[in-house]
Amino acid sequence: MKNWKKLVCFLLLGAMLMSLCACRGEEPAPRANDLMADVEAREPTTQATQGSTAATQSGEAVADSAARTPYAAAAASFAVGLLQGSADGTDNCVLSPYSAMLALAMTANGAQGETLAQMEAVLGLPVGALNEALHGCDMGEEVVSANSVWLRDTDELDVKDAFLQANADYFGAGVYRAPFDAQTVEDVNAWVSEHTAGRIPQILTELDAQTMLLLVNALTFDARWMEEYDDYQVTAGEFHAADGTQQSASFLHSTEHTYLDDGMATGFLKPYSGGRYSFLALLPNEGVSMQDYLASLTGETLLATVENASRTPVDVRLPKFTAETSEELSAALAAMGMPLAFTADADFSGIADLPLIIGGVLQKTWIEVTESGTTAAAATVIVMETALALEERPKVVELDRPFVMGIYDNETQSFLFLGVINQVGD
Repeated sequence: MKNWKKLVCFLLLGAMLMSLCACRGEEPAPRANDLMADVEAREPTTQATQGSTAATQSGEAVADSAARTPYAAAAASFAVGLLQGSADGTDNCVLSPYSAMLALAMTANGAQGETLAQMEAVLGLPVGALNEALHGCDMGEEVVSANSVWLRDTDELDVKDAFLQANADYFGAGVYRAPFDAQTVEDVNAWVSEHTAGRIPQILTELDAQTMLLLVNALTFDARWMEEYDDYQVTAGEFHAADGTQQSASFLHSTEHTYLDDGMATGFLKPYSGGRYSFLALLPNEGVSMQDYLASLTGETLLATVENASRTPVDVRLPKFTAETSEELSAALAAMGMPLAFTADADFSGIADLPLIIGGVLQKTWIEVTESGTTAAAATVIVMETALALEERPKVVELDRPFVMGIYDNETQSFLFLGVINQVGD
């Protein structure tokens, strides 16, 4: 096993992609009601459906690509693109594409013109279809998700009723008016902590003066293995990390029955209790770097790998691990095709007449894989700022890498000291 720190990025992504969405038939579009901060959310009426019986003969394909929904294709492409734009090649990178898509879909309900077109292209569906798909998904008892919209309490911001109503109807989003001070930071963090079972106690550290709205998603995932591990199936071993070091690890041994092979990597699916969700792992072949493997992926190829899985026994050694990630996703999303949303030319007039931009997309995730199963949590915050602040915002210089330093005499215009700082440790 190689490239542990990169592989962890893929493990949660795969687990999220394995979720099968049981969607309702189409309903009439919701009608906007008069509302301010007390928006009433329409309760989803979902129907749980069982997935098709998997093939049982050795070597037989597990799924049929003909059954793939437009949402599944869009979600897979979004997930792969987000991972490709975020993994740095060394550190763990655990993302929740589902959480990010929910928060961005909420935001897209206020986008207009080319800004909306770019967001829809990245999300993979028109916003109306995405609303219906996400609203109609019964994620099962393993997933608990919550959404909220936070508004700066100022006369300068007059949020449009239709925007709030759409987010209430489709996403059950509560609306909170707040002064956006230190107490608001605590309140948002407390809301996230509550809706992630305490696994993500903090996602915000401060709120800038130009921040006008926050759109927040928080979710948890809790599932036990279909067949939990006994003590004799847990052994000590060495994991070969991406930086070349060897790390002590506890490995879980089992025989699984769903084998993956896409030509560049091999792996497996391991079912959770109930059969709704599966853990996915793909290990690049010897001689294939994780960087090259990730670059080769598309949503289409990843779904095809799962759909072409075979019912073949596979001996598995899975390391127990806990990983957490804090990511700012703006750059990745811009590179995926929605740069306009982050500029002064953004059009979010569907939210308010005040010029707004996306000032940040913050995500925190946490995952733990043990003998019993998997627990995970994610939170995504879309930070909406006034575009007028772009001209007023100070330049930023963070001396967090090698820099030149000097001690300058303003009177004689000479340097008492001049040097380069390459490290600041002991």
